[in-house]
Amino acid sequence: MKYYRRIYQARMVEQRRFDKHSAYLAKELERMNQLQEQYLFLVDNNIKTVEGLVTYQVLGERDVEKISERQQDLYQQNRARKRACKTEEDIRDYQIWHMGA
Repeated sequence: MKYYRRIYQARMVEQRRFDKHSAYLAKELERMNQLQEQYLFLVDNNIKTVEGLVTYQVLGERDVEKISERQQDLYQQNRARKRACKTEEDIRDYQIWHMGA
C-alpha cells in the first residue's frame, strides 16, 4: 500500500501513463480510493462491528419507509385537493397550498 501511495503522491501514473503497467496501477489506485471511502464511511458513522453495520442498514431502511409513506400521503392529498377544484378560487387556494406543501 505504501508503494501505491508513494506513486500516487509523486504522480508517476500520470507521467508514465503509456507504460505497460500504468493500467494496472490506475486500477489499484482506484481500488485504494474505494477502500478509503468505505473506511471513512465506517469511521464517520461510528460503525465498529458487522452488527453495527446491519443496525445502520436497518435504521436506514426504516427511514426510507417513513419517507416513502409520507410521500404517498402527500401525493394522495395533492390528488384529492386537485380533483376538488371547481372554481378559480379553489384553484388559487390549491396553488397556495401546493406551494406551501
